[in-house]
Amino acid sequence: MNSDYEGTEGQLKLLDEASLAIDESLNLKTTRDGLESEGKKLAKKLASDQKKMESEIASAVKKKRSAVEAEYDDQISDIEGKLKKVKSNRDKAKSSGMKERTKHETAGFHGENKELKYQYKDMIKTSGIPSVCGSKLFNILYSPVSLDEYLTLILLAVALLLGAPTLLLHFTGLLKWDTTKDIVIMCVIYAVFILLFVALYIVFYVLWKKPNAEVIREGRSMRKRIHHNKKTIRKISNDIKKDGDEEQYGLGEFDYEIAKFESKIEEINGKKEEALAAFDNATAQIITDEITESLQPGIDADRQAVDENQAAYEQASAAVEEQLRRSEEKYESVLGKDFMSKERIVVLKSIINEGNAATVEEAKTFFTNNKMG
Repeated sequence: MNSDYEGTEGQLKLLDEASLAIDESLNLKTTRDGLESEGKKLAKKLASDQKKMESEIASAVKKKRSAVEAEYDDQISDIEGKLKKVKSNRDKAKSSGMKERTKHETAGFHGENKELKYQYKDMIKTSGIPSVCGSKLFNILYSPVSLDEYLTLILLAVALLLGAPTLLLHFTGLLKWDTTKDIVIMCVIYAVFILLFVALYIVFYVLWKKPNAEVIREGRSMRKRIHHNKKTIRKISNDIKKDGDEEQYGLGEFDYEIAKFESKIEEINGKKEEALAAFDNATAQIITDEITESLQPGIDADRQAVDENQAAYEQASAAVEEQLRRSEEKYESVLGKDFMSKERIVVLKSIINEGNAATVEEAKTFFTNNKMG
């Protein structure tokens, strides 16, 4: 043992130095922990400032680039508006031309149909036959000429022969298909209805069509001619719509304007691409350099503070380790790990001062035997 620590006074001196060593270790740890906490704040500020600079650069570049785009887009938008108007006027002119062409090429058929309708009405009136024989329903029932009229006749037959009796039986509560007897009755009823309608059809045929067959036949020929003319008119109209030759509509001036505007848009788009390429290759870097030059000193100062803090932290950590090593060698080797606390050192000093022990070792034994811990 060191001669400085001999005797009671020496032992008390040893305990005092051990207590001071513990205080020193705690102070060094506090300093180290403070540097560690400060380092985290400094690192966070550095990261925040770097992110802020990057965000500012990105925002400035985007804003300037959008301004370049907008300059050309506004020009393009203005021309596109004019182009749209010219195309609309062209479509109107073409539509008007097609209508005039259709009117001209179908005029003969329209005129013939008008004359045929007049002759048909006059024939019905002057022939003395019942006016019902000239009605649309009569012609569908007894003298159809077009596919539409034949289809209408079929639908009328189904409605009268099947639909009418079904509705009548349904609303009178007589419609039943439950038993064989019911089915037979229903079939008989339907047969009666069918025979009734057929009989009526024959009666009107005998009363109206047969006596006036010649007039009705001539009228059918007129209606057939009208129907044929309508088909021809539709065909001419469709052919005109499908005709790709637009020269006859005098659209050259519109086409010239359209080509001029489309060429101008293409030209502006080319200039826009060149301007954006120049921006991306040069201007964007200039903006980046200007903002970096403005904010980089602050970031460099942050980085320097982080580096200095890291160096101080490493130095403090080394000091803590060194202090702990010295304490272990000089004091913990004597006191033992269980007694390397300020509280127990105070107790050991009290034991010696009260005369219960002369040395640290005896004080430790007294402490253990009396279960003072």
